[in-house]
Amino acid sequence: MARTLFEMPPSGYRSVRGEIIRDLQIQLLRLDYDPGIADGIFGTKTRDAIYKWQTRNMSAPTGVVDVETWGKIMGGPAPSLAARSLQLTAAFEGHSFTLACGNFDGAWFTWGIIGFTLRHGQVDAIILEVNRTHPHYLDQAFGPLKAELLAVMQGSRDEKRDWADRISLGVQKVKIEPQWAEAFAKLGQIKEVQMIQLERVKGYYDRALQDMDHFELKTEAGYALCFDIAVQNGGIDFQEKAQIQSAFSHNPPLVERDSLMIIARVVAENSKPQYVQDVMSRKMTLAAGEGKVHGARYRVNTWGIGDMDAA
Repeated sequence: MARTLFEMPPSGYRSVRGEIIRDLQIQLLRLDYDPGIADGIFGTKTRDAIYKWQTRNMSAPTGVVDVETWGKIMGGPAPSLAARSLQLTAAFEGHSFTLACGNFDGAWFTWGIIGFTLRHGQVDAIILEVNRTHPHYLDQAFGPLKAELLAVMQGSRDEKRDWADRISLGVQKVKIEPQWAEAFAKLGQIKEVQMIQLERVKGYYDRALQDMDHFELKTEAGYALCFDIAVQNGGIDFQEKAQIQSAFSHNPPLVERDSLMIIARVVAENSKPQYVQDVMSRKMTLAAGEGKVHGARYRVNTWGIGDMDAA
């Protein structure tokens, strides 16, 4: 039986979504199987399009994307565990390659697949890399705003913070001025720019593997948890590792899920007080295999992440 990757969850759970699903939808459209708008959401139209394709090309149509179905539709290997983990973490973060947000959380400006920030030198590094390798894309996306963009990205920390405050809207400062939101959305739609963003994600993949190896975790769920910790929390620090090892010794885990629950709890409890609940809900959802994050219920195995050994 072929490994299941993506499927419709039971009623009440959030549908799988992200760039992997968008690529699948685009390919289905090329093959003349209509999944509706290529919006990156695995909804009923996408399921029905897959079922129709399977009816004509496979012996047992299910509407579920397994490894065999993916390979035949897409003409290549299934998405890696890293890519599947990124898709889920990006959903938790509420981000995509295109979304830009203002200074709502003290990070000044946030943009991209895992919410790269200007305060930590990530957004400016990406923009300057695009300008070095594909400057015409900045012209296409930003037009007359390009000169101001580059001046800010090469400016001082104070200039970057002041710019982010100036384009942030309202009391909450989540949204930014429409012309900037549209320009960053256009830039994020370009595949070469997406690849530059993904290069910046590799450090988080590496940190996830380091933490996974440290605790001798073996499963896909273990990797996904460590990756989410790397993105949201910067990885598991020395103090947290000591606390986790102490918890292991006092209450030895019987299965890896027990270990993941302990890791999730310790990391959440060591977060800043205002973020403990948010971190706890995300990490426990990954550790337990289902849960609620930002008001949406998730069943993690429908996102292609389960208890099998990480490849």
